[in-house]
Amino acid sequence: MLNVSFRRRGLRIGALTAVAAATLVAFAGIANPVVSRAQSSTTILTIAVPDNQKELYTNTIIPDFEKANPTIIVQTVTSTAQGGGGAASNVSTFLTNEQTLASQSDVLLVRSTDVTAESTRAGYFLNLQPLVDGDSALNQADFYPTLFKAFQWDQGMWALPLNTDATILSYDAAAFDKAGVNYPTAKWTLDDLIAAVKKLTITDQSGAVVTPGLELFQGNNDIPLYMSLLGKPLYDANAIPNPPALDTPDVQALLNNLPNLFAVIPAQSSTFGAAPIQIGSIRQLAFGRIGNGNAAPRTGVLLPGGHAYLNVSGVAVSSSTQFPEAAYTFAKFLTTRSDLSGAGYPARQSLTAAATTGGFFQRLDPAVKQLYSDAIANGLTPADRRYYDFLQTAITAVRTNNTDAKTAIATAQSNALAAEQTALTVKTDASKVAVVATPVPTVAPSAGITLKFGFSSFGPIQHRAEMQALADQFVKDNPGVVGRVDITTIGGGPRGNGGSTSDFDAYYLPYSNVPNTALDTILSLDPYLTADKNFDKQDFLNGALAQVTRDNKIWALPMNVQPTVMYYDPLAFGNAGAAKPTVGWDISAFYDSLKALAPTVQNGNPPFTAQSDYGSSLLMLMAAYGGLPIDFRTNPVTINFTDPANVAAMQQVLDLAKNKLIDYKALGNVLGFSVNSSLNNPVYSQELGGLNLRGVIPSQSGPDNAPSAQNYTPVTFPKGSKYQLMAYSVGTLYINASTQNADAAYRWIALLAQHPELTNAMPARNSALADPKLDTTFGVGLAAIYRAVGTILNDPNTIGSPSLVGGFANISNLAVQHWLFQAWDDYVLNGKDLASGLSDAQGYATTFLTCFSGVPSFDPSQEKYSDYTTAILNCVIKADPRLSNLRGLGR
Repeated sequence: MLNVSFRRRGLRIGALTAVAAATLVAFAGIANPVVSRAQSSTTILTIAVPDNQKELYTNTIIPDFEKANPTIIVQTVTSTAQGGGGAASNVSTFLTNEQTLASQSDVLLVRSTDVTAESTRAGYFLNLQPLVDGDSALNQADFYPTLFKAFQWDQGMWALPLNTDATILSYDAAAFDKAGVNYPTAKWTLDDLIAAVKKLTITDQSGAVVTPGLELFQGNNDIPLYMSLLGKPLYDANAIPNPPALDTPDVQALLNNLPNLFAVIPAQSSTFGAAPIQIGSIRQLAFGRIGNGNAAPRTGVLLPGGHAYLNVSGVAVSSSTQFPEAAYTFAKFLTTRSDLSGAGYPARQSLTAAATTGGFFQRLDPAVKQLYSDAIANGLTPADRRYYDFLQTAITAVRTNNTDAKTAIATAQSNALAAEQTALTVKTDASKVAVVATPVPTVAPSAGITLKFGFSSFGPIQHRAEMQALADQFVKDNPGVVGRVDITTIGGGPRGNGGSTSDFDAYYLPYSNVPNTALDTILSLDPYLTADKNFDKQDFLNGALAQVTRDNKIWALPMNVQPTVMYYDPLAFGNAGAAKPTVGWDISAFYDSLKALAPTVQNGNPPFTAQSDYGSSLLMLMAAYGGLPIDFRTNPVTINFTDPANVAAMQQVLDLAKNKLIDYKALGNVLGFSVNSSLNNPVYSQELGGLNLRGVIPSQSGPDNAPSAQNYTPVTFPKGSKYQLMAYSVGTLYINASTQNADAAYRWIALLAQHPELTNAMPARNSALADPKLDTTFGVGLAAIYRAVGTILNDPNTIGSPSLVGGFANISNLAVQHWLFQAWDDYVLNGKDLASGLSDAQGYATTFLTCFSGVPSFDPSQEKYSDYTTAILNCVIKADPRLSNLRGLGR
């Protein structure tokens, strides 16, 4: 099944989490009474929210609240991500992060992992219980009882619940039928689970696990399983505050039995989502049932033991707020907002009725709706989860260090007690208290316009401070015109649910969205470029402007280039006696390296993998072997899957996969994109800059210009005697067609485009590559790779192609590659004939392209954009009726 998703009026990107000077007033503690300072006639509160939710709060939620509460003003501040693990891994680091979180604002959006026994005992959150008890208007009965108690312990209430996700067990019924195993039920025991996993696990002839019966990840989905199996908390409710109580006969019995489970599942699964038994979010089950994804439909039940884990999101108040009553009033108001539920299950029953009759919940089938109800009724919450992270450390000690269960439990109990004492000590340390920042004054209207700029980011903007400094200088250079530049993440920011490009005057995307976007949503830059004396078309790398040109007009300004390159481990090459790769190495040297590395790779992993952009990486290798099944130099692309030279080149690369020299995962259903979880391959490929899924940025110094975290060095792909294909994305800047500030928006993006270092990516201009400052900005080693890539792209014989995210913007290219990748999958994974599969793919793709050529260009004066995309999808279905489920997605 081909997955395609897009929005009519702007890109929607999904995406991840939550500093500071005012006088501290402590309100938290074990049943401490609330002490309030006298509040002025107007109270100013702050709430920390992700950048990509600021529009919702500023334009909708806060005005609604202030209208009902005219004496309270609420201002948003940007939430910052809190890294590190929980108290069980390092309690000092955890509490430092909690101090930062509680210092961000008066009102806090929190997850269940933020509000813990340690953080409340350290005094970082206001005890809301006295306010709740005195609030006759709260209507406690409107909350699901289980969720209302989610943050209640030690005679305190530390957050009000907003919504919840549920961790349940899902299973592939077909796999159970094939193995002759009865379907799971909520009455399953640990022994039932182990027996099923044994029968469902698939191994090869050597006994190695190919597909595990269950995927269990330490410290993640395993904890809900242990909670449900025990069905009881790990604290002593008879003492206040509740101390940990891990050393019990029930816990001892569980740890004695768990090795039987670990014996039938791999310690680290190389798969993700393939096991017939999954323990995870009910959302995955729900999304699968409404048509997304290509796996077989799954069925859900409660976890063995008869429970679900409820991962509750809530709203808390910082212990250092100066206005506890006002902050509580705003927090309570947020629990009434249906627009904050997202895809979670609302904590208020009155909101559930509205949620289940529209949007996400409306599309759930009755079985999933019932499972939600069962999960709420039988749910274990953050209040129940206290100290389970310490139990998990005991289980890890038993599993990985062969520690006996009794000793491991005693150590976990001791560590949990020590963490509680550390938290109590922190509460008395003046240097460890939270301090909420004073509100930031707003800009006077006379100072000029506020320019709204959106930045697409899969996390916090890495160079936000530098980008804001550039924006501040831009404001100074344009007095009376621009009063402020608001920089906001579009999608994937901390705790964000995404955002739309239509919300901004101008915005940045890490790829070109020009090929298939509705051109009436963005402005052509041609008039501005013509008037800009500093703009030089010839200065851009070959192909960069082509990726943002459509209908002979330029629609976006290239800021950077993100080529797909290889990274190699010099130490591994040295140990294998293989020559280290250099720019310009040929395909035969690549093959020799794989052969030399194969015997040395850990755990039998192939020497090479593509970290994310599998499809483009394989096409680049095939080009080096002399094959060009897709020629990206034409629009639409030219295909020739059955040419003998192309077939031979494809088979050479795919045979490397069959011979375990390169990694291979099914590509047809994921459009060539797949994340590799293993870090043991001495050579891997991914985009240089942009979306680096390993999180390893090449160091500016060090041996072989290697990253400091891992000894990997970037190098260009090997080349062949006939072709060199280079896949790359272009980071692009746009002006929204609906903006009233187009001139100021162009000035801003023209300035920002000169600073690609703010995106950790390679410049898109030749002048920037030639500038000696490149060496000091990026480091000599990385600058050398950038220049080498620039030389390759500027070579007229190089064939450029869109990589990873760049390809996602072009529906016609996605369709063509889908059929090609299916033929590869059938050959490598299913043992089918390659030539036959390629012939079928050629037929599908040719029929599609013939139909596509008859689809008129989008004309906003004549049709809706949804009708245009529907016409393209109809061509896909005409070519391959198996994809009929795509019908309607264009809308």
